Amino acid sequence: MKKAIISLVILLFISGCKTDTPTVSTPIEKDEYGIYEDIPLKDEFSDDHRIRINSESYTGYSVGYIPIEAYEDETFMIDAFYLSLMKDGHNDIPSSMIIDEYDDSWLDDTYSYDKLVNTDGSLIDPFLILNGLKDDTVLFSEVVIDKFQNDEIVDEEILEKVYITDENAGYALGIRYKDSYIDEVLNGNLVMYGPVLKDGIVGPEFNFGRWYEVFLNEDGARLSIKLDSYLDGTLVTFDIYDGQDTKRIEMLSDVDIKDITGFSDQYEDYSFNFEPRLADDSPLRNATTIEESYLKDPKTYVHEDVLFKELYEGSFVHDEVDMPVSYFEDEVFMLEEKIFGPGLKYFGYNTHNKYLASNMYVLDYDRLWRSSDDLHYIVNNFKDDTILFTSQVYVYDKVDDDKIIKETPYTSDVYGYSGMTTIAVRYEDSYLKKVMEGELKELYHDIQDTPYDIKKATVIRRYEVAVSLEDSITFIIFDYDGKTIIECYVNNDNAVFESDVDLKALAL
Repeated sequence: MKKAIISLVILLFISGCKTDTPTVSTPIEKDEYGIYEDIPLKDEFSDDHRIRINSESYTGYSVGYIPIEAYEDETFMIDAFYLSLMKDGHNDIPSSMIIDEYDDSWLDDTYSYDKLVNTDGSLIDPFLILNGLKDDTVLFSEVVIDKFQNDEIVDEEILEKVYITDENAGYALGIRYKDSYIDEVLNGNLVMYGPVLKDGIVGPEFNFGRWYEVFLNEDGARLSIKLDSYLDGTLVTFDIYDGQDTKRIEMLSDVDIKDITGFSDQYEDYSFNFEPRLADDSPLRNATTIEESYLKDPKTYVHEDVLFKELYEGSFVHDEVDMPVSYFEDEVFMLEEKIFGPGLKYFGYNTHNKYLASNMYVLDYDRLWRSSDDLHYIVNNFKDDTILFTSQVYVYDKVDDDKIIKETPYTSDVYGYSGMTTIAVRYEDSYLKKVMEGELKELYHDIQDTPYDIKKATVIRRYEVAVSLEDSITFIIFDYDGKTIIECYVNNDNAVFESDVDLKALAL
């Protein structure tokens, strides 16, 4: 009995002296397909990283940086090198990334003219296009991920990661279909959208969206689904690529992907470039002519009592960038577009200035402002009542699934000049005067040399004024990330400068 008690004490002593064995995590092994669902995107990259969709692959579009926080929590890493091999047909594609036996027979009920629609003109069922997608199907996206500090990209060493076989391949992301934002957008109110982008024109500058792709077969054919925030909704673009040709279907949903992600307050619209078109029954399709005497009388083309905002309430302007009419000054009024249209060339003049009203000139304009140290001198001899004009812009309405030019009695009908219009504002009422009254600093002589990506401006205005019978001076004002940039040019004199006056605050 005594021995048993001693043995028990010894046993308890030994067990009390034991230390916990440290747990060693098992390193993640290379996946033969490069899919790493157990490596979430948000665990790999901090909130100071941002994602940009690979623009080289995002044909016809340009999307800005999107913060990591705006991505779905379930997003995971994919080896971009393995993915590129799959796309090129040099690597096996896992069954989880392929739509099994995709049925494209619905294409037989469509025709191709600007856009794909059902032959009866009805909306193509988007879920018919997505046939074969299962909840656990893996969608992929090729992206660029950069680290930011004070809104500037900072160099970051590429660490050795299991999902990086070749650092030159960049990054790729994956997500299961059930975890993506696709269904939420497609369950909104949908209309067919079009016409699609035409070859050679500038693509829309979307600033918030997603791009998901999935394989249709082992040869690399793919279905892509793009979701781009657009005018308080989402432009949904389906591209079906069979290895040679691409068929495109565009729809517009009233569900905005920015709202789904909770980023509506941080990202704005109005930076897109689709080509508006005339309505099919537009009277502007029939050219008319006018007399030269009509052009010489300002009473026939200056309509200061017709306010732009009242005439075009709720519409949008397509100029350097699309934006709502509400962004314009309250005092903007209408001019007859015919004074600026090509009809003037019929009378043998290369410029329009001969017919302008006297208060649309700055005939004593001093072009030697370059010799002055004061940038404010660029607007020398402008009077408060000098009329600045913005010529040859489209004003359009959203009609069903299209952007139709809005015609009014002030829209050009000279020689069928495609529905453009001209607006004007007194210098004293313009945003130009307000930004010129701020503190100015010169940046460059050429807008292309500035450190800002002007294409992504959220607000933009253009003003012109005649400075002789032959020439006009033009001011283009950009709002870029809270900075107001002004480009000025007349003949070969150019200047790009910045004002501390916030243009966006004025417009909003």
